[in-house]
Amino acid sequence: MNDNERDAYARKQEQQVREDEARLAMAEAGAREKDATEQLKELTGLKALQTKQQDHLERFKKASENVADDIRADFENDRKEFASRFDVIRAKFDQIDQVREKQLDAQLDQFDQEIVALDARMQTEGMELAEEDKKELERVKATFKRAGEDLKRTWQHAREKVESARHGAG
Repeated sequence: MNDNERDAYARKQEQQVREDEARLAMAEAGAREKDATEQLKELTGLKALQTKQQDHLERFKKASENVADDIRADFENDRKEFASRFDVIRAKFDQIDQVREKQLDAQLDQFDQEIVALDARMQTEGMELAEEDKKELERVKATFKRAGEDLKRTWQHAREKVESARHGAG
């Protein structure tokens, strides 16, 4: 590898390391937001590996031709390990998101069932509400329905943005 090729390789890898650093920062922010302490610890371990990559890259740029290939091989092995470990952490985040989405759906469904049950109970027991109370109950039901739909749309939109960012950066 001549000097021009080595410089081009180093620039390309420096860009990749910066992109990984940004992905790592985003993942750490997500882990803190989700209180995912296990994943946060794993990401901290990835930071150490990333520092090691940066060290390899700096040594590669300064190395003589006969040791540059060995340093490059070490760097590329670290890159593969980083990518593999990051993918495992990303998969865990996906699982956390799926569980939370199911919990949210279950809570919304439970609230909806409670409203339906209240309606049914009122009808079977012949409960009569004052006209004002009936209107208020209808407003509550309509508001809940809209809020639930809005919340589901917002959640889905957020998930799509996260997935898009993950796939774009991965």
